[in-house]
Amino acid sequence: MPFFSSADLSDANLKGADLTDANLSRAIVDNTQFGDNSGIDESIKLDLIERGAMFEDVPGDSSESVTPSEIPQTNGIN
Repeated sequence: MPFFSSADLSDANLKGADLTDANLSRAIVDNTQFGDNSGIDESIKLDLIERGAMFEDVPGDSSESVTPSEIPQTNGIN
């Protein structure tokens, strides 16, 4: 079972990785690249993006990349 809790995954390329059962709850994901990953649902994806991860869900198409600046702020600060 993949277990990345507390791991520093900064700048890693995890595109296409099977992350089923992976625990990324405390992993450092600054500029970590994800895309086409099994085991990542929308709530996990949004959490990772808020923590600095980048997603490219269409292989080879960076126009679909999502970065933290594109996520609506939920902390009530305008």
